[in-house]
Amino acid sequence: MSITLMSNKKNKRISFALSDKTEAIVKDNEKLAKEVNAKIAFNEELDNYLYRLHQKANNELKELKEAMQQQPDSTAIEN
Repeated sequence: MSITLMSNKKNKRISFALSDKTEAIVKDNEKLAKEVNAKIAFNEELDNYLYRLHQKANNELKELKEAMQQQPDSTAIEN
């Protein structure tokens, strides 16, 4: 999913999503793990990398929200 903030000064695009193939395998793994009563765990390095990606997306979304609140004439368009 992408979100584009439109304003008179600039356009800012934020993309955050798993690809369809990644999302499908994640859902399949979650389903299989439930069926066999298991948990999926990855190494600490991968977990830290994923955390940083989500942290970056979180910061960008907060900036987007703040910018939209400060500029009532701007609109967000979802692609």
